[in-house]
Amino acid sequence: MSADRQLLERFLRGELDAEAIDALERRLDEEPELQRELGALAQEAYEAELPDLGTTRMSLFQGRAFAAEPIAAGVELREVIGRGGMGVVHRGLQHSLGRTVAVKSVRDPERHRAPLLQEAVLTGYLEHPNIAPVHEITTGADGQPLVVLKHIEGTVWSDTLPRPNQPSAMPLEWHLRVVLQICQALRFAHSRGVVHRDVKPSNVMIGEFDEVYLMDWGLGVCLDAGSRLPSLADQRGIAGTPAFMAPEQLEEDPSGIGTHTDVYLVGACLYHLATGEPPQAGTKLAEIREAVKARRGLSLPAETPPELAGIIERAMALAPTDRYASIGDLRDALEGFLEHRTSETLVARGDERAEAMMEAHGASDAEAAERAFFDAAFNYRAALDSWPNNEGAQQKLDALVRARVEQLISLDAPLAARRALAIVEAADSEL
Repeated sequence: MSADRQLLERFLRGELDAEAIDALERRLDEEPELQRELGALAQEAYEAELPDLGTTRMSLFQGRAFAAEPIAAGVELREVIGRGGMGVVHRGLQHSLGRTVAVKSVRDPERHRAPLLQEAVLTGYLEHPNIAPVHEITTGADGQPLVVLKHIEGTVWSDTLPRPNQPSAMPLEWHLRVVLQICQALRFAHSRGVVHRDVKPSNVMIGEFDEVYLMDWGLGVCLDAGSRLPSLADQRGIAGTPAFMAPEQLEEDPSGIGTHTDVYLVGACLYHLATGEPPQAGTKLAEIREAVKARRGLSLPAETPPELAGIIERAMALAPTDRYASIGDLRDALEGFLEHRTSETLVARGDERAEAMMEAHGASDAEAAERAFFDAAFNYRAALDSWPNNEGAQQKLDALVRARVEQLISLDAPLAARRALAIVEAADSEL
């Protein structure tokens, strides 16, 4: 192995001190061949899924490592489909497979080349159905890096959310199932030691078949300081989206960040879903920081289901120890709420039919009363099947049976009363 290759490998591993990095930077400015070798070496590391090399320290180099000569990218760039503060996303055609792809590039290579490549490597490390896969890292005609990703035809989740005084066209259950899939992506990332740090509705894409992708892992970091991926230990300053940031993200010292930070961010997304706007307003970080510190509970609309309100409040607790212990626990709570919501919907249907039973009995329509009774009993029993601990459903079923038995006794129909008791199997000591 040549001395230059050893030097470049040590650089990619983050083993060079500042003086050695400065010396390497001067050589790279003067030696295009060395630039090409470093670019090829970093791409080899990516394609081999980081067996030996990494990109943890690449940001120290301000991205100059990838100023290589153009190579055959095999990707034809087409129209721009997205723009951000750091880069541009084109629709592209990958000739080798004849498929449409998304191609991400940067506007300012000197400043943003390394962050682009770090994001690509980290995203490639997280292979999961709810994370858009990276297909390739290559270079364009100008020699700058291109990241080729799965192209997603669909909708940005933020475009479907309610706004103040403007409800969403999609039901609450649909949105919560989107959140469940976000939790799945984060649960996997956390199992690999990675936190996202920028979970928000505009970073979630929903495909045309309702598949959900958590996008934009540019602020993602590995909690393991020895990782070859971008590490939390290497971060300096504040990073994230202020309107959604967890309290620990608003501090200059990032050491308080962890998987609990993503729990808060998902809670902030749920807050946005419930209220139509992000949890934090303001234009200055200092103002937002003070407002968050002074917060005493959340202001949620009165129509927010109490169980969901409790989930949001716990996920967004100011102290990490007061939040859900893991993103999996938050997901379980949301699944429980959905199960309970189905049960409560059945209870509401039962209530309608129970009222119809009372009206039919008052109108001396015995057949309609009997039919309404069995409909109501069916819905209450189904509610209990969906959520066995639904005490309200059990109480209403018992009350229904009691009322029907009293009706039948008043009609001098004791056999029918006993039949009602036997069918619903809900007799209590009073009955």
